[in-house]
Amino acid sequence: WGALPLSKPHLWGDAHRYWSYAEAFYSGSTYTHSRASFGLSLITAVAWLVSGKSIITPVCINICLTISTVVLMGSVTLHLLAHRTSRSAQSVASLAMLASSVLFYWLSHAMQMLKEPLISFGVVLCALALARTIERRHSAPRFAWRDVAVFALGALLVASVRSPYALVMAAGALMCTIYRRPRY
Repeated sequence: WGALPLSKPHLWGDAHRYWSYAEAFYSGSTYTHSRASFGLSLITAVAWLVSGKSIITPVCINICLTISTVVLMGSVTLHLLAHRTSRSAQSVASLAMLASSVLFYWLSHAMQMLKEPLISFGVVLCALALARTIERRHSAPRFAWRDVAVFALGALLVASVRSPYALVMAAGALMCTIYRRPRY
């Protein structure tokens, strides 16, 4: 809109709501609307403490989350396809990252103040933890604490923006637990 500063952009829809909620966190004031999706706004407000208030901060956060999601998709694919393909690990990971990077839905949401990059990142963290757990099913009788922590972080990020999706993450953990049980 030309004359507006980066610290007071003209936003609409969900982006406006997340921005207003982040401003309330940042200033310590109350926010009168629904607080169901506080994750992105809280992360933005904390980042503003370091970088200063600007629309560039949440956009950079979303870009980093989207790029990290694409990279982690390569790792998830490697764990899921371990010892199941004759392709090199580098080519499998590269193809997975290439396939996920062309999802223009991700790219469009990375350039806005929206919660979808945070959801994608949380889901891929959960998927990575579950894929690592499934891969080690026969070699490790117990869950690795690192994988439990990664799963918990992913589920917390997802729940902070879409609480019903956390039930899907819990269902995935339950299925992974059942899959890990030894079969006689």
